[in-house]
Amino acid sequence: MKTIYRITLVPEFSNGLAETLAVLAAKSNGSEKGYTLEDLKNVAEGQKILYPTTNENTTCELLCGNRLHLDRKVGEQYETALILEQVDILEIPTLQRHEEEPQGLKNDNHEYLLN
Repeated sequence: MKTIYRITLVPEFSNGLAETLAVLAAKSNGSEKGYTLEDLKNVAEGQKILYPTTNENTTCELLCGNRLHLDRKVGEQYETALILEQVDILEIPTLQRHEEEPQGLKNDNHEYLLN
């Protein structure tokens, strides 16, 4: 099993922070050493401290241990800008090239096919 992130970015409500977290999650999907949801939450909290004006009224919550929500206040209510969901996928081995040429039906291992 391999753990990856399902990334849902909502363009009409996203900002630079949502896009940054989405990029980090995507990089984590293709990397040997990925980021945990806690790591990504810490990045969000750090960005909120570094850039308080652009990240004003932004919340980042870790839900159920496998989902990270980034919400932004739009008007009077909060709207979801990003959802990162941690999912487990089954890894399937890749095809490997055989070194010898295929022999078709004349192969000794397939004599029963000729009858």
